[in-house]
Amino acid sequence: MGIDISDDINLVPQLDESNFETNTKGVYLAGVVCGGMNTGKYFIENSINHAVNIFDHIQSTKE
Repeated sequence: MGIDISDDINLVPQLDESNFETNTKGVYLAGVVCGGMNTGKYFIENSINHAVNIFDHIQSTKE
């Protein structure tokens, strides 16, 4: 899909943390995958906002 990832051990995908869009326009990530191999970074409690941010961003680009 062409999503860039970090060169370190965590292999974190490149994304805009305000809307979770990756460097590939129109491709979004949410939840634990946003942390790459650092799977303990995101949990339900701290990633519940991902979907809201994604949908808000998609809606704002359609207007």
